[in-house]
Amino acid sequence: MSKWIHSIAALVLLVCLALLSGCATPIGVKKLSPQKAYQNAYANPLNAGVLSDQAKSVFNRYDLLKQFDKDPAPTLAILHQQALDDERGDILYALAEGTYLYGSELARSVQVEEQELAPDYFMLSALYSWYFVRAERANQSLNIFDNRARAAIDMYNFGLWQAFENGGTEGLVLKSSERKLPFGMISISLDTSQFPWKIEEFEKFLPADRYAVRGVSVRNRVAGIGLPMIAIREESGQAVPATAILRVEGDLATLNANAERATLELYSTKDTGTVQSKDGIAIPLESDLTTPLAYRMEGSSAFDLNLGVFLGKEPNTIPDGLYMTEDSRPGKIPVVLVHGTASSPVWWVELLNTLTADPQIRERYQFWYFVYTSNK
Repeated sequence: MSKWIHSIAALVLLVCLALLSGCATPIGVKKLSPQKAYQNAYANPLNAGVLSDQAKSVFNRYDLLKQFDKDPAPTLAILHQQALDDERGDILYALAEGTYLYGSELARSVQVEEQELAPDYFMLSALYSWYFVRAERANQSLNIFDNRARAAIDMYNFGLWQAFENGGTEGLVLKSSERKLPFGMISISLDTSQFPWKIEEFEKFLPADRYAVRGVSVRNRVAGIGLPMIAIREESGQAVPATAILRVEGDLATLNANAERATLELYSTKDTGTVQSKDGIAIPLESDLTTPLAYRMEGSSAFDLNLGVFLGKEPNTIPDGLYMTEDSRPGKIPVVLVHGTASSPVWWVELLNTLTADPQIRERYQFWYFVYTSNK
């Protein structure tokens, strides 16, 4: 009787296992919400920390996908060599994603020597992205419906941030230099001819995307090419919006021959919204006008100018007078903002953020504010 009961139990267990395995096959699908479906369809190293399906397809073409997961550096070297021999542009895109992903992995490493390698892989990602978007390969065509184009520009922009970041001190290292990369060498020259100030006047340049903004309703950004920055002037502490682009001269073969050259160009994005391509096409600069404004207000003593100051209970830490949010520019009409009783210039920030977002207003006007002790 006992054996019979055990046989029945074993049979029931087998049936249950068969049913369970039937419900969860190794290959299948599951339903997603529209939001999750979008995230799943367009996942890449920037937004999900994984290779996109398009990049995986390229790695898989050369039987390198599993190898990349196990040993990224030599796998990327193999794919780099493949790109030199194969005119298909999608290899460049896969290299852009692969080097960005590996750079991110190195940046998170606890090993100092690995962390120090990360900027070079981010630089490679920016270069591969540039080569891909320029679409000069015979077997490559891009159109407005190809999401890889925007993703490549984003990897270029964010790659520049992390390629020029100085791990030792806060800020970006923007200077002429020669960079020996894992694959090739690039000579970079700094061009400040379009920047309206002397670079020596600035204490530091910070990547705008490093910071989240609070206290204003809209973060005004313009999509384009380049690294949006907060440029901090040394004497005044003034924070101005700027953008850097790396204009690359050669191609992948030039890089591989250790002969690539590029120009790091700086722009004031309050004054310039586009750059010219070598074909004379105006390309929008990626810009962020809100973050420098919010950065300047962080910890500002302007917030002390409140009702307490009006009542004479707190010291007025800011002398009365006219303050400029930017240098006087010939041809621009000054608009002076004057706060009311028991108030401060802080309350103009929302208005200032809204007005300066409009390129036509920005082109014609500049905004200053007047501070006074309102209990007198």
